[in-house]
Amino acid sequence: MNQFRQLCLGALLLFVGSSLSAQSFAVKGGLNLTKISYSDGGQIFEGSRMVTDPDIRTTFHLGATVDFPIGNVLSFQTGLIYQNRDFVIGSSGENGGVDFEALFKVAYVDLPITLKADFELGELGAYVYGGGYVGAGLSGDGESTTTIAGITETDTGDIEFGEDGDLNRLDYGALIGAGVEFNSIFVEVSYGLGLANIFPDPVNDESGKNRLLSLSLGYRFN
Repeated sequence: MNQFRQLCLGALLLFVGSSLSAQSFAVKGGLNLTKISYSDGGQIFEGSRMVTDPDIRTTFHLGATVDFPIGNVLSFQTGLIYQNRDFVIGSSGENGGVDFEALFKVAYVDLPITLKADFELGELGAYVYGGGYVGAGLSGDGESTTTIAGITETDTGDIEFGEDGDLNRLDYGALIGAGVEFNSIFVEVSYGLGLANIFPDPVNDESGKNRLLSLSLGYRFN
C-alpha cells in the first residue's frame, strides 16, 4: 500500500510539474464503453469460468492532459485520467449445474504516454495519437450471484487488490486516439488495449485483459 501511495504521489508531482512547462493543458471527460477479453487455457468464453456477459458496460472518465511540442507537427502527450472499468465474469451451469455471475466495478487512475500529431482539417484542427498507458486500481466493489438447484444467493463487497485479493492493482496497455478541435473545444475518441492480466494467481492460464473505448469532450488551454 505504501508503494502504491508513493507511485500515485510521484505521478501527481510529475504531472503538476510538467504541466507548468507544457505548451498546452487540456481537461476532458466523457463516456467509457468497457469489457474484458477473457481466456481460460486459450479458450475464449469457454470453460468453468467463462464470460457470461460479453456485452459492453457503460461507465465514465475524467482527467487532464498536457502537450510538449517536439516539432511543428509532433508533440509528447501525457496526463492523469480517472477511469471506471466494469466487467462481468461467470459460469454457465456447465460446472456441476452451478450458475455463477460476478459484476466488477473498478476505478483506476491512468497515466497515458503517447506521441501526438496535429494537422488541419478544413477550418478544424485535428490530431491523432498513439502509445501506451499505465494504470493503478484505486477502489472497487463487486456483486456475485450463485444459483444451485434453483436457489439463488447474492453477495456484495469491496474489491481487494494484490496477490491474495480479487484483482491485480497494476494495469497497462496500448493506447490510440483521434480528435477534432474548434475554438479550444475538442471531441475525441480513444481505445485502450489492455495487455496486463488483471487476475492474480491465475489457474489453468486464466487471463483477463481490459478493453476500453472512450468518447471525450474537452477544452484546451493554450
